[in-house]
Amino acid sequence: MRRAVVIWALLASGCVAYGTREWFKDYEFLRLRARAAFDLDCDARNLTFQPMGSRAEGYDVIGVQGCDHNAIYVFRDDAWILNSTSPF
Repeated sequence: MRRAVVIWALLASGCVAYGTREWFKDYEFLRLRARAAFDLDCDARNLTFQPMGSRAEGYDVIGVQGCDHNAIYVFRDDAWILNSTSPF
């Protein structure tokens, strides 16, 4: 039993919590960058990202700027949803 607990603890320590900077950087940045580039009709290299969430780390709501547009994306149900957009 003790061995199982130790193994579980080692596996769990490698997990990254949802909504954290590490979660966004490691798992979600590329997905959001591709989505925003399409939505804003802007090359992905021209996009900037700003966390805006209400959580402590705040990476579940992201503001994106690029090519004379602003957009806000919310992460829900394993997808980035465009919440609002506007030109500069």
